[in-house]
Amino acid sequence: MRSAEERKFPRLSFDVELKYEVLDSPSPETRDSRVKDISANGLCIILFETVRIGDLLKLEFFLPQQDNPIVAKCKVVWVSQLTIISTDSYVSFSCGVEFVDISAHDLESINRHIMFNIGNQENP
Repeated sequence: MRSAEERKFPRLSFDVELKYEVLDSPSPETRDSRVKDISANGLCIILFETVRIGDLLKLEFFLPQQDNPIVAKCKVVWVSQLTIISTDSYVSFSCGVEFVDISAHDLESINRHIMFNIGNQENP
């Protein structure tokens, strides 16, 4: 995983619901999950199933105050296993995904959202 100093794009903490499909699966199924952070290049997402680097995912999520979802095809670029300890331990995966197919309009909406909010995140 890249350090923050090596990133080409600023990241913004961004906790929203996410719908996704693993397109490389023999029978893709839409599942629910969460976004952890966002950049102009991609997302960090939490999944409750195993994916591999290079897998293609179709993602759908909403930016605040928008009626239409952001829809993108993404490639998994890194995966890290997380273990959540509670009354029922379970395993999840933090995944970095890079946009490979996203509309110019959706990408511009993401960039505007990040630029508007990045200063507020750094100076609470």
